[in-house]
Amino acid sequence: MREPHGFPVLLAETFVDPSRFGGICYRASIWRRLGLTKGFFRLPGGSARWRRNGQPKEIYMREL
Repeated sequence: MREPHGFPVLLAETFVDPSRFGGICYRASIWRRLGLTKGFFRLPGGSARWRRNGQPKEIYMREL
């Protein structure tokens, strides 16, 4: 794998909105479901500002 910051890339992650998609393609291609997020989104701007939107996403991870 390519090492963009001097470290090997070991994992890939993705987020799926379960109200719109089932994540079936990820599960079929050996991605592991880790659980749900707490339902926040990041506001635009320089500082890390977060706001709850009440729409948790499923987190999937795959070892590379």
